[in-house]
Amino acid sequence: MIGVVSSPIGPIILRSAGPSDDAFQRELFEAVRAAQWAGLPLDEAQRSALVDMQFRARSQHYIAAYPKAKHRILTLRNQPVGSLVLNESETEVLIVDIAVSPSQQGKGIGTALLNDLISRTRTSGKELVLHVERSNRAIQLYQRLGFEEAGDDRMYARMVWSQSKSPHL
Repeated sequence: MIGVVSSPIGPIILRSAGPSDDAFQRELFEAVRAAQWAGLPLDEAQRSALVDMQFRARSQHYIAAYPKAKHRILTLRNQPVGSLVLNESETEVLIVDIAVSPSQQGKGIGTALLNDLISRTRTSGKELVLHVERSNRAIQLYQRLGFEEAGDDRMYARMVWSQSKSPHL
């Protein structure tokens, strides 16, 4: 999906991610997990090395586990504000990763993007699936949009939106 999503603060352009986006994606990775890093007894160099290592490991995992996934950068007024990784199969669209910069959270970007994905999924007849840490406050957003928990993992909730379960938008 490359396109435009209408949001309350303006159109969000989704474009393919490329090597020039690596620095932004690493900064976004660190920013959305700031609370995790804050509690660690590490100096700046150690923390930076840990973030780099985890970012690279996550990136390599996505490439290996989802070789056909689409990696997108969300932009608002030509500035990157988030990222999206989608993997589509015959039966589902998996949101591998979705992140909005903390400075842009709470402004309707995530809701607009998810509603767009729900609309596109609805027309395809596929399920829209994501996994989210149980402690992540985004679970409330997913539930409000019609995602239902469909997994039994202690750390992550597998959440599914399907037309048969959520016929409304």
